[in-house]
Amino acid sequence: MAIRMDAVPPIAYPVGSLVRFRGRDWVVQGLDTARQLLTLKPLAGSDVETCTAYWPLVYERMTAAAVPPLSADALGDFVSGALLRDAARLAIRQAAGPLRAIGQTVVRPRPYQLVPLLMALKLDPVRLLIADDVGVGKTIEAALIAKELLERGDIQRTAVLCPPQLCDQWQAELASKFHIEAVVVRGSTIRQLEDALPSPTTSVFRHYPHLVISIDFIKGERHREAFLAQCPEFVIVDEAHGIAEPGDGTRQQGQHQRHALVARIAADSARHLVLLTATPHSGIQQAFASLMELLDPALGPQLRDNAAMDPATRARVARHFVQRRRGDVKRWLGDTAVFPTRVTREADYGLGAAYEKLFHDVWQFTRDLVREPGMSHTRQRVRYWAALALLRSVMSSPAAAVEALSRREQSEAVSDTWEADVLDDIRRRELLDGAQEDGAGDTIPQEAITAGVAETGDRGRRRLTALRQQAEALLAPDADPKLRKLVPLVDTMVQAGARPIIFCRFIATANYVAERLGQHFHQLKRGVEVVAVTGQMPDEERAHKVRELSRTPAHVLVATDCLSEGIDLQMGFDAVIHYDLPWNPNRLEQREGRVDRYGQAKAEVQAVLLYGHDNPIDAAVMQVLIRKARNIYQSLGITVPVPVESDAVLEALTEYFFREAPIQEQLTFDLGERSRITQLHGEWDRAAEREKESRSRFAQHALPPDAVEAVWQETDAVLGSPAVVERFLVRALPRWGVAVRQDTTGLAIQARDLDPFAPPGDRDAWVGVTTDPHGAVGAVTLDRSHPWVEGWSHRVLGTALGGADPTRVARSGAMLTTAVTRRTLIAIARIRYRVRERGHETFAEEVMVTGYQREHPENWVPNAAIWRDLADTAQPAQNLSVGERQEQVQWGLDMLTNDAVSAAIKQAREDHVTATYRALRASVGTGQVEVTAYDPDWLGCYVLLPGGMA
Repeated sequence: MAIRMDAVPPIAYPVGSLVRFRGRDWVVQGLDTARQLLTLKPLAGSDVETCTAYWPLVYERMTAAAVPPLSADALGDFVSGALLRDAARLAIRQAAGPLRAIGQTVVRPRPYQLVPLLMALKLDPVRLLIADDVGVGKTIEAALIAKELLERGDIQRTAVLCPPQLCDQWQAELASKFHIEAVVVRGSTIRQLEDALPSPTTSVFRHYPHLVISIDFIKGERHREAFLAQCPEFVIVDEAHGIAEPGDGTRQQGQHQRHALVARIAADSARHLVLLTATPHSGIQQAFASLMELLDPALGPQLRDNAAMDPATRARVARHFVQRRRGDVKRWLGDTAVFPTRVTREADYGLGAAYEKLFHDVWQFTRDLVREPGMSHTRQRVRYWAALALLRSVMSSPAAAVEALSRREQSEAVSDTWEADVLDDIRRRELLDGAQEDGAGDTIPQEAITAGVAETGDRGRRRLTALRQQAEALLAPDADPKLRKLVPLVDTMVQAGARPIIFCRFIATANYVAERLGQHFHQLKRGVEVVAVTGQMPDEERAHKVRELSRTPAHVLVATDCLSEGIDLQMGFDAVIHYDLPWNPNRLEQREGRVDRYGQAKAEVQAVLLYGHDNPIDAAVMQVLIRKARNIYQSLGITVPVPVESDAVLEALTEYFFREAPIQEQLTFDLGERSRITQLHGEWDRAAEREKESRSRFAQHALPPDAVEAVWQETDAVLGSPAVVERFLVRALPRWGVAVRQDTTGLAIQARDLDPFAPPGDRDAWVGVTTDPHGAVGAVTLDRSHPWVEGWSHRVLGTALGGADPTRVARSGAMLTTAVTRRTLIAIARIRYRVRERGHETFAEEVMVTGYQREHPENWVPNAAIWRDLADTAQPAQNLSVGERQEQVQWGLDMLTNDAVSAAIKQAREDHVTATYRALRASVGTGQVEVTAYDPDWLGCYVLLPGGMA
């Protein structure tokens, strides 16, 4: 039957209305008037039951509805009031608090994590660089901004640009914590996404509203223009130091391409852009300027020309830049953020005769490489880099040594005309552990070695063969002193309950270490799983292996630096062993930051540096880089990147290495008159002081703490804290026969009652639970958004509104109590709102408590402290008869049916919510927020009488 559209009346129910449809009461949560669609959520149901109705088909069957009226007949105890209030608060998702996103997320942010969000709401468009320390929670902070703008209707589409190895993690975080369902766009997924499009002319970048994109995939020519043409309104760039212009004279093509891509994204003055990095400066002012210029074009020249940063520039930067150390946020606004204590130590070993001979012989070979007379400067430098690359491989492990020393059938001779950028690229990628376009490199440095030994002839190849045979002999059981040191170290840690990650430089070393450790634990039959994860695996396989390993009771992960950047591993691991020392001290912090971060359940994480005390390679790195980096971190509490060019780092290492080498004959590489080590450390100290000064300027000054505290308290008042969740469970569950135990060890529920979220095992066993996301290790976390908690809150609310079982939860009651000195009415109401901002209407709601006590100055003031406290804490002192309770409740109901009372409460809350919304956006001229409140839905009415008096 055709619908006569001219006979269909306009939609009669605005956002926030209650309607009756298909025998059930619903709240209208959204309207699409152009398509005549209504979004409906059950009055006492969950988000999963939300549906969409087409107005022309339903208007004749949809009627106005109201919350079932209160009655003096269905009486219950006073605890029902607190129980009902808590259930209604925990059921809220579209909260009327100042922040719309919090009720829609699984994660409960810490107060300090609200700072970037509140800063973002002061900007139009949002242009922000979040530079908090590793592990503080930048992902949560950025995703909160995206979620808030989505909930407010400011944006409809989002994109995250990140290194390819982080794509799956971002996708999982957005879905599991923020209910943002994004697709991953990279080389391995683009064809599948294109095949699923409704038509060949539809763009992947337009069809899918939320995208997580490999920045190194999209910077290429094939898909770049299509993405830029359809780029979403909101873009997050993770690991943003990878898009900064280096500013140190180096030529890094990939970094230039990434910067150019983001610059074009930023060129749209209406686009929201959030950059994330723990190292915004990289020790170089020009790099920082290039990032800030993306957010505010005027800042680039100012920062480049004004290193001291005058007050005007500083104030301008502060609008777009937030940077906090852990010490800044660990205890802030009375909240204690849970960060582990990092315990660092060194574990040394001796090379032993066989390995020392291998090193000595390789040294002799590399010395001959670089001492050949008559070589050009270019040729000598390439051989010199080959020498260091070969030595580094040999000292990593016998397996890496065998691979590095294996004969190459095809070799490219060094040409004196090789361009400098080719040589720089070899040096940077293969010697200094720089960030790669596709993640950290972990292969044997074949380019450097091949280029350096290409012209050694038959004699050189024979020497390489002999050296390889020496390395192969060290593969025998117990022949490798480094591995002999590692095995008992790991064994002890695992027996103590630790779950370590062992970081190696090369794939060959990681596979070798994992194999030997696996054999060790297999022989002992300890049930310890050992897995290697390296860069030769696809991103999806890496993620799968790590995820599966984390689920085993006892495990060890051996990894290369493909896992050292951006990957969150704190849920499955709690210790780090540096099997190979990184030649870039930034990598040290990146590795340890995988487990030492926000969300780590262990109070303490271990970080162990394994090094050879008679290994010249390790000695150079320890003295020149690692210990200097550690000293700065311990002194300032921050990580400061090496602030000089790659050449200076390499030459400083070289100076120390050759100075301390066991061979007396020294090699000269034109290091200059001044010690490169002294020069490097001096620059590093100055960079540390600049970083310290910068952080003192921006750490907490971007937003006054009292502004954050007000929002935090308002949000908790609307949604409830972890303490509210625990109180709800303790009061509600026993009323339905669920066994709950609460003692000094915490909260526990019997496994049979916690299905399906209890761990497998004895159904009669008690399962420890926590309502704090950072609660006890091994406990089941039941936060406000957990499906089990959400299910119980809707069950309690539905039972109350249905009125079928007042013995469990009732909407009215009366009692004698010592908590009051005169008759007092406590009323619980839900207030629905229609919020219009920037032409977009959204639904919001809150549950509030109000009250009446003759001549009290706060009569009917919603959420006044006196009414909240009485609702939560009042206890019965004496029984009342049924008739007396009915009489008192009827008095209360007569009070609530006064239209003037409802009007006053409605106006008070409308004014309050309007003020909180406008306060967040006033500074950018977007104060045109219209909040319309509906009359209160009275959920509960409870009368308190002074103890002993009727």
